[in-house]
Amino acid sequence: MNDLVSVIIPVYNLEEYIGNCLNSIVSQTYKNMEILCIDDGSTDGSAEIIKSMAENDSRIKYIYQANAGVSAARNKGLDILTGDYVMFVDGDDYIHPQTVEIFVYGIKKTGADIINAPITQVSVINNNFPEINCQNISIENQYTDDFIKDEVKSATSKIRCVCSKMFKKEILCNMRFDKNYVYGEDTIFLMKLFSVRQLQIASVNIPLYFYFQRAGSAVHQTFRFDKYSGVEAFEKEMHNFNGNSTLQALALKFIFETMNMYADQSEYTEFYKRVIKNNAAISKRLLKVYMSCKEIDSLSKVLSLSGIYFHKIYKRVRIMIDPTMKNYYDTIKRQNQRKEVI
Repeated sequence: MNDLVSVIIPVYNLEEYIGNCLNSIVSQTYKNMEILCIDDGSTDGSAEIIKSMAENDSRIKYIYQANAGVSAARNKGLDILTGDYVMFVDGDDYIHPQTVEIFVYGIKKTGADIINAPITQVSVINNNFPEINCQNISIENQYTDDFIKDEVKSATSKIRCVCSKMFKKEILCNMRFDKNYVYGEDTIFLMKLFSVRQLQIASVNIPLYFYFQRAGSAVHQTFRFDKYSGVEAFEKEMHNFNGNSTLQALALKFIFETMNMYADQSEYTEFYKRVIKNNAAISKRLLKVYMSCKEIDSLSKVLSLSGIYFHKIYKRVRIMIDPTMKNYYDTIKRQNQRKEVI
């Protein structure tokens, strides 16, 4: 397994985290890599940390660009990479030391175009990892249509993020991230990729990618209405998938899931009434196509619509079904009732 793997890391003001991220990559058991660190106009010490580590490891490449956003940074990496396989790792996350080895092994074994692993959310960095025997890994291999059908039915998503995956270079040659999308850009990137042709997607059900929930990240900030552009992006792209019912169903699922998530996140903020109003307007606009979508089951439709039109009642029902949801809602309430904006 001597194929070159290109790892693309967008970096913006991550001096507290980029060192750990890079350490998790340079210590991979698979050594033949180029590590492309795209500095998106950082104003902190991120550049110095990357350059210092690059002095000791020639695989690390530092590339600077004026601040243009994560999509532009990833596109820069796609423009200059030379590897046979491509991975995206966010600069505040980290990976298991055998991730690249397992991904290359899985693609070679199955002939897949993409290999995927679940994302594990962590709030504390832990670099103690069990050793994994590649020969004992169970690998599921599907074509795109079946993969998407499972996504529509699943309560969790494998394609919300381009991270935790490895791609064959040739399938990304004409693909770029849309710089006009600030939220949902990587999900839309994947959906567009799947719309081009049938691909084989392998999946391993072991924790390899660790998403670090830092205090300054989007999920820990008070709600901002510009996040709503993610819903609008999904709606816009949904209409481009009219010839592909499974992708259209997935776009619809993401639209209604995201609207409910934003209703949760915006409660106790000045944006809550505006979000509820927008949710109702979009739901009304898409109601006919949503209700006629055969790929989405009736129970999911009822639950998502109840969350949009009767959000406070929906919350109580969710807590009755799953009492742990109370902690989730209490956390949002405490976060959004703080006077200061992070």
